[in-house]
Amino acid sequence: MPKLPIRPTEVRAKFVMGEDEPCWCTSGRRWADCHKDREKEKPENFYQGMAKLRREYERGYCSHPQAPDACATTKIIRAHTLQRNGTLNRIAKDGHVYSAKTMAHGLATTNGEFVPQREGLKSASTFLGFCGKHDTEMFKPIETGLLPIDAKSAFLLSFRAAAYELFEKRAGLRGLKNLKPDAGKGIMEQERLVNALLPQIVALELPVADFTAWKEKLDAAFLAGDYSAFSMFAVEFEGVLPVASTCAVQPGFGIGGVPVQDLSEEHLAKIAYSITMRGDHSVFVLCWSKDEPAAQKFADLFMAVPPEHMATAAMLVALFFSENTFFSPEWWEGLTKDERAWIIEVLAVGIPSRMRLTMKEALSPDTARVRLEFAVRNILQT
Repeated sequence: MPKLPIRPTEVRAKFVMGEDEPCWCTSGRRWADCHKDREKEKPENFYQGMAKLRREYERGYCSHPQAPDACATTKIIRAHTLQRNGTLNRIAKDGHVYSAKTMAHGLATTNGEFVPQREGLKSASTFLGFCGKHDTEMFKPIETGLLPIDAKSAFLLSFRAAAYELFEKRAGLRGLKNLKPDAGKGIMEQERLVNALLPQIVALELPVADFTAWKEKLDAAFLAGDYSAFSMFAVEFEGVLPVASTCAVQPGFGIGGVPVQDLSEEHLAKIAYSITMRGDHSVFVLCWSKDEPAAQKFADLFMAVPPEHMATAAMLVALFFSENTFFSPEWWEGLTKDERAWIIEVLAVGIPSRMRLTMKEALSPDTARVRLEFAVRNILQT
């Protein structure tokens, strides 16, 4: 993967530039199309900025390897990252689940606390990442009948998780780049506000490039029908776990809080996981590239977990690594106040202002304050 150009995280404003010169803010746009006369623009308040960000997540595209040419006229749909019928509906109550993804959006109604909110199955786990034609065709093998536990199924689960993660990161990056918190402000305030926002933009650019490269690798494997470059591990449980989740992640730590890679490196290993359903049984699936040692180490740490702790370990992976996680209302509402508070603390690890647990405390199933007691039915790996 080619190196990205080095981007500064701090810049100095310029009063006057050539109209065709790249703007001082490093947006890549011409000064005439960017910060020229920014002080004359109408100020943008917090809510307008948030609306801009939300709109970026409504800009859909198809993630199929042959898109957009092979999409024909099929429109972009709200594709489910987790199967609605067969996975989410198995943990739902009255057509709703509790969603970790809604926590930030519910701050105004929860006194500033991060608390999962109820979400309907129609919108839970969806993103505008596939056209109707390709969502149906591509994922038919894992959504029709009993889910096979094999290399192809693990790959398809991984592909969808990777497409979702890339979609979210791209939308977030576009949204940040489109913000104008400095509109209507003087030149020095423009500089201050740009410098406050720029590190967040730079922090997303590399993951977007990294996941784009990984997605290209997944595309090539899918088109060739060759999944031999990927490893898979799956554990099937007796019964239905009260948690469903999927995501592709760049883990810095594995089970037990053990470091697996240095997150300051330019390119990071990735691994996809899913907690989904196979008939009447929950299954936890990992899929990763064989040429990424850090991903292998993450998988090895999970595979070393004693069977009696594997359900709890799967839950901790979901809580720790992704907001694309959903809970059974009966389970969540049946937890004690202290148990719910601990779950929220695990979800909040990585948010500096909210982080109260160490990596080891958040990722150790044997000492978890909330445990899932489910027997292991079957373990498979390739």
